[in-house]
Amino acid sequence: MRIQIFTFSALIASCLLGVQTNTAAQTYTQEPVTISSERVRAEDGKIYYCHKVLDHQTLYSVAKAYGVSIDDICKANPKEDLKTQGLKKDSIIYVPYVKEASGKNDIVKEEKAVADPPRKEETKTEPAPRQTVQTETKKAKKGEDYFIHVSRWYEDIDDIAYKYSIPVNVLMEYNGLTSHKLKNRQKIKVPVDCKTAVPRKDAQENIENVKQEEQKEESSQETVKEEEKESIDEPVGREDRKVSALLMLPLKATASEPNENSFDFYCGALLAVDRLKEQGVDIDLSVYDVSTSLPITAERLAASDLAIGPVSHTQLERVLELAPESTAIISPLDPRTADLAETHRNMFQAPATQREQYADLLDWIKSERKAADKVFVISEKGVAGTSGMQMMSELIESSGMNPSYYSYNILQGREAVNSLEGMMTKSGVNRVIINSESEAFVNDAVRNLATLVYRKNNVVLYSPSKIRSFDTIDAENLHNLNTRISTSYYVDYNSRETTDFLMKYRALYNAEPTQFAFQGYDLTYYFISQKAKFGRNWVKRIEICPAANMIQTDFRFRREDGNGFTNKAVRRIEYKPDYIVNIVD
Repeated sequence: MRIQIFTFSALIASCLLGVQTNTAAQTYTQEPVTISSERVRAEDGKIYYCHKVLDHQTLYSVAKAYGVSIDDICKANPKEDLKTQGLKKDSIIYVPYVKEASGKNDIVKEEKAVADPPRKEETKTEPAPRQTVQTETKKAKKGEDYFIHVSRWYEDIDDIAYKYSIPVNVLMEYNGLTSHKLKNRQKIKVPVDCKTAVPRKDAQENIENVKQEEQKEESSQETVKEEEKESIDEPVGREDRKVSALLMLPLKATASEPNENSFDFYCGALLAVDRLKEQGVDIDLSVYDVSTSLPITAERLAASDLAIGPVSHTQLERVLELAPESTAIISPLDPRTADLAETHRNMFQAPATQREQYADLLDWIKSERKAADKVFVISEKGVAGTSGMQMMSELIESSGMNPSYYSYNILQGREAVNSLEGMMTKSGVNRVIINSESEAFVNDAVRNLATLVYRKNNVVLYSPSKIRSFDTIDAENLHNLNTRISTSYYVDYNSRETTDFLMKYRALYNAEPTQFAFQGYDLTYYFISQKAKFGRNWVKRIEICPAANMIQTDFRFRREDGNGFTNKAVRRIEYKPDYIVNIVD
């Protein structure tokens, strides 16, 4: 593997490794502790707050704010040595939920100032614990305990056996498999003790399910021309496994304040490269800082298999003008660059567009709607619609759902609640869309809908992903409304791959990964592995590949009217009443 880095300074090393240059002792004003609105139910059945630690917060101040003891917090986080290590900035800890002590927006300040604030270090906090999968019998027999591994698009049974140090034949026999090939997101039971593992009673059922899925896949691929299929599936030679890639980001490496988001993306990309290197992929990666200029030539683009970036529409358009059609250009972050895919065949629009998310949300409603259900669209009276609202309205009109519309002014208060209740069905589910991008109105509408749930009305909210960025929304209301959200980004914390990524990222960079780090990893791993796996036919293969479920993003690229590619995959998440957020398959 060879990595070339252009226009970087010595500052980069300190930024990537999280080195602190100012460790002098100092006093400070204590950061207030605000009660978190996020709660989860752990595998022990108890409910916990998810509290993000801010700078200078201590066990004492957090415990006092939530009305629990320091020992309670330590017991809730057994994998953290909190009593000796203390709290670490940006880490996530669990705090026991005490209903009578959980005042909304309570703020408590630590009474003592502490010298020498903690530096940004590795955090060992795990995401929500993986729930234990029970066996069919009430009491599991010895050797029959197992956990579930959900296969990824690039994995076969050999990969999973290697990952968990289990003989391939034992894992296949335990799951009743007859083929090494797996389907995307196929659930594989991994025995805790492989030495005593025996085939389970449902092994034959598993075999039949695999056979049925194989038959479905074979029939779905019959539309591919035979000669093209032979070309796509032909063996990849050693030379084809070499990948030449470019990464172009506005790093601002020589500036006094480098671009943190771009560096996070770059750090995630490096972990993907490292993993691919372990798999034997030969990668020539060149990294360009394009914050002030675009130092790339047509010759360099022609010599590359793919380029991730730039981010901006203007620079991306310039690169597409320089690059030959044989070089894939990936737009990594901005959904507004999708129009470039309409005129450039080598363009890949990675983030799913707003239209794709809205269309998926309406498809979700139609798939769940029953005869007795009603669909409502709520909007703010007297407010001009944004482009996003107009897009939603157009998609609703063309969906054939014939919803009931209700518009009200935010000052109407209880009148709106009573009016909505009079329109709702009592025999079915009231499925609601709030067609507004105003945080104040959406917050008011969510509160009103939650009141209707309290009055025993069956209400389910379907929302665009923007609602997750509204700070004023009470997360408890989203759970009570069984909210469904179609989004481009959501981290699958139940994935073993996510856990591996978190541990490596924290160990290497002494920091928590942001959504940009996850995106850098997902994009880099997906595209380079596609080229390494399918060689010169990798672009043709992408055109027929099913959805690839990565850590944060799903990818399913399809050509737009014979031109470039757009991502059609949207991740669905569901807020459950037990304070769990699920990814819906």
